[in-house]
Amino acid sequence: MLCCAKPKRAESRKRLRARVSIETASDTPAADGSIARTWGSAVSRWGELQPAGAQPDAHNKVGGHSTYQLFLRGDSVTRALQPAVHRIVYDGRQFEIVRSSLDEDRDVIATVNDYTGQIEADALTYNLTTYDIIPHSQNTTEDESAAGLGDMMAMQVKVRISDFGDGLTAINEEVTLYARTYRIERVIRPAWGDWYLLSLSEEYAN
Repeated sequence: MLCCAKPKRAESRKRLRARVSIETASDTPAADGSIARTWGSAVSRWGELQPAGAQPDAHNKVGGHSTYQLFLRGDSVTRALQPAVHRIVYDGRQFEIVRSSLDEDRDVIATVNDYTGQIEADALTYNLTTYDIIPHSQNTTEDESAAGLGDMMAMQVKVRISDFGDGLTAINEEVTLYARTYRIERVIRPAWGDWYLLSLSEEYAN
């Protein structure tokens, strides 16, 4: 929902020159815990996008993405923007809404993230299907060779909820990433946004 803050603009009402689409998420859960997410009910509005300082993503730790402020005229649709429900599409790029507020004219100022530059296309394979990812973090646990165990490579990546419908049902399943085989240890669904966070582990010989 819109927060109560009312940031002021540096000038009177802005000229809106970018035609943007507002899409709404629809989730259909299955009995096995999987989710089918679709994006639809797109409506178009005139807006203006301006670069802003990078804002955290839903899971934090995704660096290098671009953040913008999106200005929209206030109406019943734009004033109802919610990070967990809506996204913005402009020029073929998808923007996740971080927050949305009203200015003194009751027009809308939304902070949105663009991950286009961080997305690796078809990088992860699961059940013979490839998925786009955003790399999140990677580390190797302590050397366990003295105990006769291999090192453990742990990684976290993000995959779109709207693509990776298996979600929580994929825990303990195997995936291929960067020509290595990993096991999905955990699937985290964010409070907002369209990206699951997958925790992956790989055991390999020293």
